Amino acid sequence: MRRKKANFGGPGALGVGRMMAGALVLGLLPFAVNAQTFPCSNTPGAGERMVGTAPGGPGLAPTPLCIRDGAASTGAAQPEYDPMKARATAALGMAQMLLSEKAKLATDPNYQRFRKGFWQHFNPSADAKPGDNCVAAYGNLQGIVTLAGPSGDYRRALISFTGPGLPRPKKDGSIKVGLDGGDGKPTTVRAFHYLTPGTDLVTIAFAVPSAEAMLGGIDDNAHYRLLIDNKQVFEIEWHDGHQARDQLRRCLAAGNAS
Repeated sequence: MRRKKANFGGPGALGVGRMMAGALVLGLLPFAVNAQTFPCSNTPGAGERMVGTAPGGPGLAPTPLCIRDGAASTGAAQPEYDPMKARATAALGMAQMLLSEKAKLATDPNYQRFRKGFWQHFNPSADAKPGDNCVAAYGNLQGIVTLAGPSGDYRRALISFTGPGLPRPKKDGSIKVGLDGGDGKPTTVRAFHYLTPGTDLVTIAFAVPSAEAMLGGIDDNAHYRLLIDNKQVFEIEWHDGHQARDQLRRCLAAGNAS
């Protein structure tokens, strides 16, 4: 059966086959290397500032997230917020469970949940602007897909792929990636390639021009492949995407109601 290619570009643009890639290549923005988020304790140490919490995975408590805050100890300006890394950590609980030896046991209920695949939603922090920091993550044994809306000054959306099979970067940065959204015809776009904070998993993140473009491209069932140098490095499918889309839409709509 021919798969429908996922469309993140919105209706009436480049046609279903190329919409998502066109949106992504237009949307990728420079990233800040001085504000990497990392898991921390509930009481940040000297020079650290807590910026949010990554939701826990099955059997895992939520994880506080911090950045190095030069202003706390030196009086320097605060480091720039890094939207790609900060929001990828919304799936940190999933990533930790994906690496867990316990989760590899077929008798463990967490293994069964990952085998079937499930969505998890990130609740914005209490001090977040209404409609900001809306995140949904889908995880299965293939890896994790994270869908994230705007936050602060960063008004684009993001789609990130995290998994154990992705090549480890020598350093964080942008690379060319072939993105196949289901029709077997990958389109080469630039993406952000980095080690997921707090894990040994690698993430490849693409920017989408707006939250509406992201919502418009979420199919109920989707299939993605990523290729680097024409070699497949990642593949994942999701189900129940419309339910996740609707919950994301409600979260994002809070910004319009405020």
